[in-house]
Amino acid sequence: MNWWSTAILTSALVTSLLPTAAVAIDSNYYSYQLPEEKPTVISTQKKMEQLKKYDAAIVANPRDYVAFYNRGRMKSFGKDLRGALVDFDSSLRVNPLKVNSAKSPAGEPRKIRAWAHQERGLVLCQLKRYKAGIDSISSAIAIRPNFADNYQNRAAAYWQLGQIDLSQKDTAKAAELRKLKLFDDCKRVPEPSAKSR
Repeated sequence: MNWWSTAILTSALVTSLLPTAAVAIDSNYYSYQLPEEKPTVISTQKKMEQLKKYDAAIVANPRDYVAFYNRGRMKSFGKDLRGALVDFDSSLRVNPLKVNSAKSPAGEPRKIRAWAHQERGLVLCQLKRYKAGIDSISSAIAIRPNFADNYQNRAAAYWQLGQIDLSQKDTAKAAELRKLKLFDDCKRVPEPSAKSR
């Protein structure tokens, strides 16, 4: 087994041990999930209804960067990669936060900016535009430097370009971050009470 297969298996094992979290931000017309979560399978009819809601939200407010992001995700799930790319670019263009930095103010604009870069990078890689994908994923890493999946995704893009050293470096960083997260999660587990012993 080569190092890449080992890294993927290790990554899958560590990821399967991590607890999952769901965040829903509701408004009048949409909600979204963390991109770390696997998208739920929804019917074509439901997908069309969601797209109509996002379209209406964007018509009502052309600067709604969250609606652009959500519509881009919905399009990428439906394999409309070029449409998704346009929406992620629009989300980044109208997002009030213009800086790609971990030091930028916390809050929704920062999260959406990081997620839009991340999803944009994945779409670019699916379109086999690996260099542009790496640039976009690197922007997501600049905002969220402790999110392991971005390093793993960038490692895969480097691998496709034959940049094995950079791929190995990012794979190692992803594994390190996952190990640290697992350790932190274990530290948060409360000690058993005396009654339960």
